[in-house]
Amino acid sequence: MMRISRIQVLICLVGFAEAVVYGYSFPYFSLTLESRDLSSAMIGMNAMVGTLGALLVGPVVPTMIARLGYRRFSIAALLVAAVIFAAAAVEDSTPVLFAYRLVLGLALASLWISTEAWLNHVADDDNRGFLNGIFQTCYSFGFFLGPTIASVVGTDGGIGPSTMIVVAVLGILVCVVLRGGSGAVEGSFEAPLDWTVAWRARRLLAVAMLTGVAETAMYTLLHVYGLQIGYPRETALMVLMAYTLGEVVLTLPLGWTADRVDRRKMLAVCGLAASAAVAFLGLSGTVELSAMAMSFLAGGLIVSLYNLALVVVGETYRSTDLPVVSTAFSMAYSVGCASGATVGGLAMDALGPEGLPIAVSLALAVFALASAWMSGLFGSGRNAPVPPGGRMGPSIGP
Repeated sequence: MMRISRIQVLICLVGFAEAVVYGYSFPYFSLTLESRDLSSAMIGMNAMVGTLGALLVGPVVPTMIARLGYRRFSIAALLVAAVIFAAAAVEDSTPVLFAYRLVLGLALASLWISTEAWLNHVADDDNRGFLNGIFQTCYSFGFFLGPTIASVVGTDGGIGPSTMIVVAVLGILVCVVLRGGSGAVEGSFEAPLDWTVAWRARRLLAVAMLTGVAETAMYTLLHVYGLQIGYPRETALMVLMAYTLGEVVLTLPLGWTADRVDRRKMLAVCGLAASAAVAFLGLSGTVELSAMAMSFLAGGLIVSLYNLALVVVGETYRSTDLPVVSTAFSMAYSVGCASGATVGGLAMDALGPEGLPIAVSLALAVFALASAWMSGLFGSGRNAPVPPGGRMGPSIGP
């Protein structure tokens, strides 16, 4: 029976709290600005400011984690999020909302990086895939719950922001409960951080970037693709729903499987399977059932690629190397996300609606090749990361 420790459950709850706040922030800022008759371009710029967080804050996150420990760093990030929503209840002029969005994006990106690295820090290699699958499922549910809260309590007035303050405070309380829970030292490090390890993990970073390209392109343009090939609006949305349902259903079983096979080779196989699923989606034409089936498989496989790559990061890197590589991994994924919709849109403009499955399938095929090379299928894999049980160093505290 798969055993999950108390600290692992609590870290998943911290990630869940962050996802709720993050999910709520999108409709909160967008609808608030839209009610003031701002242009779609300005609303999009506000969202872009928020998503830049991982790129802007990434270079300093590992140092801060090393100095504060995961627990205190996460408390600080959640506290910043709570303060932002408290301030929004007092002053929410348009220029100030842009500043709030930037600071909130920095805090939530920091928390995203920290919780993923923290979970990998306390995970055991025999359940790392399953545990990360639970974390991703909790995160997805929290991200879904955020907009749901916005639809129930609205974004006007102080109820929504107050709810987010409560969620952030609950996350802080979970971190307080976590005090000393990992058995790791809370203090700072004498050894400096080694950023060259990020370059040694470049194949994993390429995997993260390609995953971001594929996932964002599909999320943003899949329903547009359906409309352009002739599906009714309801069917196009059902294809997108099938994609998101695949993420929910397949993440855990694929994570469980990853604990029982060679994870790097599984990463390559899943990348190839995802590429094939997207290609067959493009070949389905107007056969709706086939398109939904392939979309379901593609959704589950693509989101699991991120999870599997993160598992490889956790089993490979230890000590101060873990937050460095986790940060670089998140930044690479964010770069892929930022460019995914553009890549898919340009492909559709050039090739018609079929450009989307062609571009995404090719990106995933490159992903599969990079993963196969990393696993040593094409050779000795001497540039692959240090294997489990490799170099260890001082522990990072909770």
